[in-house]
Amino acid sequence: MNQPDRAHILESVRRNRPPDTPLPEPFRSTLTTEALQDRFVQQVLQAGGEVVEATETTLFDSLRSLLPGRWASTVGGLEGPVRLQEVSDPHALANLEALVCPAHLGVAENGAVWLDDESLGHRAAAFLAEHLIVVLRADRIVADLHEAYAWLASWWQGFGLWVAGPSKTADIEQTLVCGVHGPRQFTVVLRT
Repeated sequence: MNQPDRAHILESVRRNRPPDTPLPEPFRSTLTTEALQDRFVQQVLQAGGEVVEATETTLFDSLRSLLPGRWASTVGGLEGPVRLQEVSDPHALANLEALVCPAHLGVAENGAVWLDDESLGHRAAAFLAEHLIVVLRADRIVADLHEAYAWLASWWQGFGLWVAGPSKTADIEQTLVCGVHGPRQFTVVLRT
């Protein structure tokens, strides 16, 4: 290619400026509260978790039916034998059978819940407990992660994590193993 041809091609590319196209409006879910709850439950189950529905009056009975011997709780009014506020060394949580904590938010599209320092009491507890039990208010389920992050942006700062089902990993032989990097069991107690 000679120099004038090259210059002509590059100039043509520079002049070719298609009009700007505005971004589309953000997707807004039209699902009802009940439909969001149904989808959330379906996604938690698909991820290998469990869902227990409870009312304000049955909440503590529902939680107690799930609890083994060595457990901790950050849910007000439910105190376990392990008191997280007294734990300074995370190694002390190595044999924690269950952690009960509130979730700030649930996401219908993937069954994830949002936990933070306030929810967990001790960051290591979410990863060391064999069974993670989260209490989620049914009116705190949003349609998708876009809506969730918009909600979180208004108040959250610091440590936080999304949890969607029990911890899972697979090896090269495609053998699924639960509980390798976190809880073996994941239960959402959906407070209606």
